[in-house]
Amino acid sequence: MSCLLRRRLILIRRAFIDDLDDIVRIENCSFNDPWSAESLAAEFERPFSKIFLFTESVSEGEDKDATPKILAYIVVWLLCPEGEIVSLAVDPPYRDRGIASALIRHVLEIFPNICWALEVDTLNIPALRVYEKCSFTRKRRIKNYYGNGRDAFLMTI
Repeated sequence: MSCLLRRRLILIRRAFIDDLDDIVRIENCSFNDPWSAESLAAEFERPFSKIFLFTESVSEGEDKDATPKILAYIVVWLLCPEGEIVSLAVDPPYRDRGIASALIRHVLEIFPNICWALEVDTLNIPALRVYEKCSFTRKRRIKNYYGNGRDAFLMTI
């Protein structure tokens, strides 16, 4: 009996404008009030904005020309000496696998001398857990940050 073992190749890389459709798809299925495609496209034009992708492909038993599947993205603004994580989303079928943490750790490693901050909905418990796991701490509550009475925590590292 033979068995084909399939190894997964993981790659975190910079995003390109050609990746926009996948980023928009993940954004739309991740947030109640998603960024528009135009807003996300504008991030590619901002010199201080960087977008990174978490991709996965199958190396054995799959077409070698297959495009790696985009599973998640992170948008960061580098406003030296400060940085802000402005958006982070993981495609729903791939959540709870450490992908968000891997993206955050990647950004923290390649930009080590940055003071990082972010805002997160106080009711988004999964996101709060991920950020706290990555050493972010809650600094203060921002009332009505998202409108409709929804507050955010300012978190820093």
